[in-house]
Amino acid sequence: MCLALPYKILSVSRPQATVSCPVGHDKNKTVGINLVPNLKKGDFVLVQNNLAVKKVPKKEAAEIFKMLK
Repeated sequence: MCLALPYKILSVSRPQATVSCPVGHDKNKTVGINLVPNLKKGDFVLVQNNLAVKKVPKKEAAEIFKMLK
């Protein structure tokens, strides 16, 4: 089983985005975004296996970050 972590989108260049996560060892990386339409800089997405799988509200991402620290 894999854990999906929230990442903040830093830039979008379809079909990829550069994202950042304040927890974990992958601080900044590039992920695929084909499964999640209409993403823009500043959005938060759940990332699993270098693929954005769901857009999440900022509040939900903050709650997950808090639990992981």
